[in-house]
Amino acid sequence: MTDILPDHRVSRAGRPSAGAWYALIVLVMIGFMYNLSRQVIVLVTEPLKRDLLLSDTQIGMLNGLALSLVAALAVFPLGWLCDRADRKILLAVCIAIWLVGTAGFGLAQSFGALFAFAMGIAVLEAILGPITYSIIPDLFPRERWISVNYLFYVLSVVGVSVGLTAAGAVMAAADGGRSLMPEVAGTLASWRLALIVVAAVAPVAILSVLLMPLSRPARPAGATRQAPVGLLAYFRTHARSLIGVFFGFGIVYSANGVLMIWLPPAISRVFGVPPSEVGMVLGLVLSICVLAGVILSAALVRWLRLRHGAIAPLHVAQLSVALAAISTLAFAFAPSPTWLYAAAGLKTVFVTACLSLSPAILQFIAPGHMRGRVIALGGLVSILFMALSPAVVGFVSDRFFPQPHLLLRAIVVVSVPCFLTGILLLRFGSATLPATFTAADES
Repeated sequence: MTDILPDHRVSRAGRPSAGAWYALIVLVMIGFMYNLSRQVIVLVTEPLKRDLLLSDTQIGMLNGLALSLVAALAVFPLGWLCDRADRKILLAVCIAIWLVGTAGFGLAQSFGALFAFAMGIAVLEAILGPITYSIIPDLFPRERWISVNYLFYVLSVVGVSVGLTAAGAVMAAADGGRSLMPEVAGTLASWRLALIVVAAVAPVAILSVLLMPLSRPARPAGATRQAPVGLLAYFRTHARSLIGVFFGFGIVYSANGVLMIWLPPAISRVFGVPPSEVGMVLGLVLSICVLAGVILSAALVRWLRLRHGAIAPLHVAQLSVALAAISTLAFAFAPSPTWLYAAAGLKTVFVTACLSLSPAILQFIAPGHMRGRVIALGGLVSILFMALSPAVVGFVSDRFFPQPHLLLRAIVVVSVPCFLTGILLLRFGSATLPATFTAADES
């Protein structure tokens, strides 16, 4: 199956064309746009909680359940469409839904409205994984998949960190620019203004998507009937590998998400640091540490490949998660914001070394004709874990650590066991992974 015209995918010299790189850049920018909206929501946790009188459990539901419920429900249908439909139109429609959700969240006056609009924001998350990781193999030759995935992961995760910095800057600019705004806008709270400003970039994103050199997927005759049977048979045959990869990376992703969602408000709550300052400092620290994590990951994979062959990435992932769990323990004893910034940076190095390997592993275990659906199912597992874990932290905080300065302990109590469970699951899947790689390649 191909999703892109040959002259757009690879140049005559066998290298990816300018159109392929343009499409990759657009996907990175859309990911940045989505993460910017998420990071603004994270940074405004304390003013949002104060203005609408929300509990930590409700905050956890907004950041976890609401932002993940629709993504969980939609990710597999969208993955199915990625294998069949015009991906440009599909992505443009999801961006339009995100626009409504982001602007509506900024104008919402109740928890129910916040929850509903957050579900709209999540639609973009549901499509990004399947559409990106299913077309990278069509945009680039097989021998470049790992390097391009590393590049995309770095740009995407740095985008999250830069988004954190940018979110703080947007909030500061929204406050500073009130005198230049219309009277109605000037009376809105800073967090509301910031979300409306973020939503305003959607039309440019939609136009950029429509200009990507992608075409409707071309499938062999009869593929529509055979693909669902092939998908089920493939999952039955390779259940151990898929369970280990999906659930192992999924629970590690959710543990890291807990830290990213709750750490900024914890720094503000425990040490009184303004949200805009937290965003800019933490974003800079994490950007640097993401680069360090990818370099560490690549070096470890190269070193272990001679001994462990195809499953070397799984061994690197397990080692990295163990180190991430150890570094996360330091959060519970933080005497200052600087300590937390340093611990978060160290944790980010190790988590990045693990999670930067997951896209390539998903691509290598997925046969081409069902790649969108296989990647969507892997994403679904991550989303389901992510839907629950922030709310669990909120519940643990409200029930067992109600004092403001104990929020960091609630974070550690939830995230560290998740990291350790992820190690066991990745180890479980590594035993049969080489056979799964071979089967996917042959199909």
